[in-house]
Amino acid sequence: MSDKVKAYIGLTSTAMFWGASFVSIKICMEVFGPLYLAFYRYIFTSLIIFFVLKLMKKLEKIDRKDIFRMAASGITGVTMYFAFENNAVLKISSNEASILIGTIPIFSLIFNRFIYKSRITLRNFLSIAASIFGIYLIIGGASFSLNVVGYVFMIMAAVSWSMYQFLVKPLFEKYSHMTITMYQSLFGVLGFVPFLRLDYMNMDQMGPEIMAHFIFLTLICSALCTYLYLYSQEILGINIASVFLNLIPVFTFVFSFIILNEKLSLIQTVGALIVIVAVSCVKEEIADSARKHEEPGEINAAKGCLVE
Repeated sequence: MSDKVKAYIGLTSTAMFWGASFVSIKICMEVFGPLYLAFYRYIFTSLIIFFVLKLMKKLEKIDRKDIFRMAASGITGVTMYFAFENNAVLKISSNEASILIGTIPIFSLIFNRFIYKSRITLRNFLSIAASIFGIYLIIGGASFSLNVVGYVFMIMAAVSWSMYQFLVKPLFEKYSHMTITMYQSLFGVLGFVPFLRLDYMNMDQMGPEIMAHFIFLTLICSALCTYLYLYSQEILGINIASVFLNLIPVFTFVFSFIILNEKLSLIQTVGALIVIVAVSCVKEEIADSARKHEEPGEINAAKGCLVE
């Protein structure tokens, strides 16, 4: 089997597992509060990666001058992202959450404008406008007045991840993907600590099903999928890897329908399709813009990955 075939299988598997993760998050929050769920997930994720790197004798130390950037990327990519996402999933459906998180490239495009001074082309502008219209159809097809906080949280999660992408980018020039993921997981966990007393834990409701979903989130979604995505991105490039992420809402729809009996209305489905198509166009523009500011061979490191 060629490396490209393995990469395509890896990307498809990652999109499928990350799509299913929104369902598992909702189920796990019967026991874990939004902050505790992310806190324990990333304690175990960082330990798993630590022992893997230790066994492979590839454990790296980070330079003192990189600690602040590593910590900041961990806070934005783990603490802020999952605090917003998990709280959103408490209030809106898994389907709505997975579609709205797909707006990350829109915010990345905006950050690109301010950080790299990239101009917003007509294609960019039309993609942003189409995405906003698609989001309007999605949230307009639900009880917006009841779910407004959930929608705001999900948008803030997308903003947090976009911030993370730009913070983590220089670190890939010095450290391996797994080293970065391990340290960011640790800093992200520390970021949760001051706020855990505001959250809840219902351990008396813990059962085999919820424990299975938690293990799935930790071992598969956080640890294995991070490796698969980064491996596939190095082989196929950021453009193709990003397009595959558009499959996440599709898999979420399937799993949420089977497991949670969640459904999207016709108008929400139309909105979802508009967002997916519009975001695909934006991703291509981001990659083109990034190439203008990167040396050959660096573009594949342009997107870090801790998501889901």
